[in-house]
Amino acid sequence: MADKRPLMEVSYTASLADTMNTLVANKVVAVLVVAPSGHWISVVGP
Repeated sequence: MADKRPLMEVSYTASLADTMNTLVANKVVAVLVVAPSGHWISVVGP
């Protein structure tokens, strides 16, 4: 990896818009999604 940068963190409570803006601004192309111990991340779909 030629361009090593510090780990970025976006709160699991952040909106999708805020998260995407952060990813785009930092040219992030892949992410790991985790929640704090005892919390669940859910997706609401059709």
